Amino acid sequence: MLRDELGLPPGAGTWTVAPGAPPQGGPNATSPDHDRVALIQRRLAAGLAELYRLHDFAQARHDAATAGPARAGRAARDLDPHPANWPARGPVTSDFGWRVFRGRPNFHTGIDIGLDYGSQVMATAPGTVVGSGWQPGYGWSVLVQHDDGYNTLYAHLSRTLVGVGDVVVPGDVVALSGSSGMSTGPHLHYEVWKDGQTLDPRPSMDGTGAR
Repeated sequence: MLRDELGLPPGAGTWTVAPGAPPQGGPNATSPDHDRVALIQRRLAAGLAELYRLHDFAQARHDAATAGPARAGRAARDLDPHPANWPARGPVTSDFGWRVFRGRPNFHTGIDIGLDYGSQVMATAPGTVVGSGWQPGYGWSVLVQHDDGYNTLYAHLSRTLVGVGDVVVPGDVVALSGSSGMSTGPHLHYEVWKDGQTLDPRPSMDGTGAR
């Protein structure tokens, strides 16, 4: 019985009203049993509210613990000045080093990544844009300066999307690929410089694009 579950005394809750007595009601006209039920309801409501609060607190701690390592990894990656990411997703069509270009030996100072015209080109390390515009041979290009003596160059673009002074982090879209300058077709020419010397970008790339 509900009376037993709530701990009410036997017979409680029965009221006898004398014939002809005036009606009773209002907020102060309650029985002892009604007051006890109301108290129990308030305690149950308070208990449920505390339970939900504890659940939300535990969920927030779980979410923070789960997301913490991922956020830390992204933060470390965004602060690493070493250009270790891929600037675009596509096959490498020409590697760094000596090659034959237009019938004669030519030292290739970067790598070429085959892309459709207008593909997104992304920054590979945090840095500041120090060049954005047309360069002889390179066509439309973007130059980004990083810490520790690194610079990256993105060339043969169809459009640049950043200006000198802009700050970028890995994954920021800085340009769209094209075939401007001395180019035989749509692709991205990508260079990495360290202390004034060109480096082969391939060994340090982290595998986020096609190899």
